[in-house]
Amino acid sequence: MTEDAPIWLRKTPTSHPSYQRGSQKGVFDDASILLPAGVPEAAVQKVWTENYIPRLKLARRVQGNPRFRTVLLDTHTTPALGNSKPDMIGYAKEPYQVFNIHLIGENKPRRELLEGTFTNQEKGQLIGYLKELLALMPHRPLAIGFLTDGFLIQFFKLHAGTTSAPMKLIETRTVKLEGKLLVLFFFFFFLLFYSFTLAEGGIWLAAALTAEPDELGVINPEFEKPADVSKLLGVGATSSVFAARYDGMLSFIFCCFYLTFVGKSGVLKVFHRSHQHRAQTEMVILEALSGLKPQVPSVLAASTSGLILSPKEHRSWLFLEEMPCHPEQPTSQP
Repeated sequence: MTEDAPIWLRKTPTSHPSYQRGSQKGVFDDASILLPAGVPEAAVQKVWTENYIPRLKLARRVQGNPRFRTVLLDTHTTPALGNSKPDMIGYAKEPYQVFNIHLIGENKPRRELLEGTFTNQEKGQLIGYLKELLALMPHRPLAIGFLTDGFLIQFFKLHAGTTSAPMKLIETRTVKLEGKLLVLFFFFFFLLFYSFTLAEGGIWLAAALTAEPDELGVINPEFEKPADVSKLLGVGATSSVFAARYDGMLSFIFCCFYLTFVGKSGVLKVFHRSHQHRAQTEMVILEALSGLKPQVPSVLAASTSGLILSPKEHRSWLFLEEMPCHPEQPTSQP
């Protein structure tokens, strides 16, 4: 299915972000100069790393630009998604880890002059990354990513499947990133106006970088006080587990959650989106068993889809740090 990216988001910027004060320059206004037709993927990656990404960073500080909520980083040499290395990842904030991923980008060789689309193989690689993100973050309803050759861009939205419905992929048209500076002379009034004409791709990327987290599929548990999530500890067949700080204490945050213990060795089950209603049930159970500490952790906070539990007070918690990031890998326990 094909749609235009702006309808995915509640608000689309009306102007192109400038990356410098004074004489304005658009982030992508020299795309055709930096990347002539036919240049290889390595050259495209270099332009994003050395030009576009630093410019987007500068644009965050220029007065008048829309507020950027997502920081785009070069991750093509870093295992930033499990063991995978997407070319670019948009993060909500530090720490730059899977819990804070807003969107994923992949660079491809510059299209030839008469080419205007990406191949199915190129699309398949990005879709694979989106599937991996949804597997690592099973409480997310969708994931968004884009393919680009530095001049063109195409967005993809992958809706997570359910027991009754398969995953659903929606893609946009392939559009240009480049925006040119347009000088308009109004001789009658002796006025000179400067404005940007922006190709749709640049607007859509700006919209994604300024979008609210929920528009990009980031539906994280909300607590009375902010939780600072530091790292992914592991994912099981039905769960995700993260180390976090809440109210100044090291703890664990469980997204969509069920928790049981067998003796001194813990068995952690974190339910996915279709089982989020169990979070409140588990809170009641754990509070009823609070007298059995340290075998049973305390509930520090609860939301409709998650629990924050007390720091580990027994060695049986240590196995969590050895859990793999992929459910198909074997789990090592002490």
